[in-house]
Amino acid sequence: MNQATKTVSKEGNSMSTSNKPVMTVAETSKYLGCDPRTVGKAIEDGTIKSVKIGRRVLVLRAPLEQMLRGEA
Repeated sequence: MNQATKTVSKEGNSMSTSNKPVMTVAETSKYLGCDPRTVGKAIEDGTIKSVKIGRRVLVLRAPLEQMLRGEA
């Protein structure tokens, strides 16, 4: 597993971002290989589906991967 796809949970456990149904904007930008501001603009214009929980914006993995495969 490379460093870009590895995160550490609050408990200190290492987990892959590929197992989570949601990603942060930072994780999404690393996944896509673009700037976090680009992800933010795509969220604002509705290109990337997300949910907002408090101040956190979380990108929904399944719709993002469908879009990348050309299914959405």
